Amino acid sequence: MRVRALLVVVPAVVMSAHVAEAQSWTAAEQVIIDRTIECQQAAVDRNKEVRLGCYHRSYSGWNVNMPVPQGYDQIPAGYERNAPSPGGPTPAGFYIQPLAVRLAGNTATIHYYLYAYFRRPDGTLETRRSRWTALGTWRSRG
Repeated sequence: MRVRALLVVVPAVVMSAHVAEAQSWTAAEQVIIDRTIECQQAAVDRNKEVRLGCYHRSYSGWNVNMPVPQGYDQIPAGYERNAPSPGGPTPAGFYIQPLAVRLAGNTATIHYYLYAYFRRPDGTLETRRSRWTALGTWRSRG
């Protein structure tokens, strides 16, 4: 049976991805991780259509840097708010370290660290670290 994630949720702005190899994942869990990376890449590419397709109306996500979880209706505003500013740092890459993936029926939960790398105008790199817990729907397809 081929497993495919239809929807998983994850916000942040960054560039190319690498996943930690320290833990083994089931095929279904790996699909969720891969979808998370795909959605992160869409953010880096500023592909709003693909990025918004990463969210379901039931979306709820919480970054350690946020005072409260955010919902689907807050995504478009956050997308614009996180746009690169002229003369500011530009995305240079990202690394996702998945900590746990849980599947229960058609609900997926992923917990992970996100390391985002930005190039400053002077050429130096800046690292921004965050922790994410994201919930979403998924479905396996045969």
